[in-house]
Amino acid sequence: MTGKKNINDSGFTLMEILIAMVIFSIGLLGVAKMQISSIQGNAYSQEVTDATVIAKDKIEELMAVNYHNLRFLSDVDADGNNGGGLDDTGAAADYSQVMGRYTLSWNVAIDFPIDRTMTLRIIVNWQDRGQTKNVTMDYMKFDQI
Repeated sequence: MTGKKNINDSGFTLMEILIAMVIFSIGLLGVAKMQISSIQGNAYSQEVTDATVIAKDKIEELMAVNYHNLRFLSDVDADGNNGGGLDDTGAAADYSQVMGRYTLSWNVAIDFPIDRTMTLRIIVNWQDRGQTKNVTMDYMKFDQI
């Protein structure tokens, strides 16, 4: 008999295992980055939802007030220029209130954009990673004849 050795190549070499681990690690890093982006996106969505709920609650409250009673709420249209002060926030707004991390401001412009109609603008601001974010909603209330 001749002395031929039968070599068994059924296993993985150390180099193949290392290459597979590197490829697997790169894939895991991509998935981790995707999860972080997803968590940040969900947190921002929650903030926008909270701000929208705050704005909608104030709009429902103001829409329930009679048109003529709304005209006499304190500080309504304090700037007196009908529409020019709708973007005011904080102390410059017709009304401002801090609600946790959100600041709710609302402005009313009487006879704007047409007579016997008032525009209600609700602005909710908050800070997100050093930037000011906001949700703004406009509604119109008319004087029923």
